[in-house]
Amino acid sequence: MKKAGFIGVGNIANAIISGAITSKILEPKDIVLYDVDANKLSNFSKKGCIIADSVKDLANSIDLLFLTVKPQILTSVLEDLKPHLKNDTLIISPVAGVKIEKINKRLGGNKKIIRVMPNTPLTYSAGATVISVGEGVSQEQKDFCEKIFASSGVTAIL
Repeated sequence: MKKAGFIGVGNIANAIISGAITSKILEPKDIVLYDVDANKLSNFSKKGCIIADSVKDLANSIDLLFLTVKPQILTSVLEDLKPHLKNDTLIISPVAGVKIEKINKRLGGNKKIIRVMPNTPLTYSAGATVISVGEGVSQEQKDFCEKIFASSGVTAIL
C-alpha cells in the first residue's frame, strides 16, 4: 500500500494509526487524515501525518481508506466520497452495524471493501479484530489489512 487515508480520527483511528506507525507498517508521511474537528488533527500533524483540507483532497491522494466515523454520519460521508473515490481504492470500515453491501451500494458498486470489527482494547495494543472480506479484494490487500490490525492485537478472518 502506498498511502492510507482516514476519515474521522477518533479513538479507533488513533489506535489503528498508532499500531501501524509503531510496527512500521505505515510511515506518518503515508497517512492522510480528514476530520471536521480540526482540533483532533493537531497531534497527528505533529507526528508527520498529512492533513487533507477536504474529503475530495483525501480521496484523490490515497490507495487505502479507513472509514472511521460514527454510523449516524456514514451516509453523508459516503455521498461526499462517491464522486471522488478511485475505483481501485481499498475501503476498510469498522463502522458498527453497516454491511459491506450497503457501503458498496452507496459508493456506486464494484468497490473493494473489507469490514472490520475491532474491540476497544485495540487502543492498548491488546485488541481482537474480526475481518470480513468483500468481493474483488486481492490476497495482498487482505493480508495488508490483517497485518495492520495484528499490530494492535489478534485477528480472525471470517
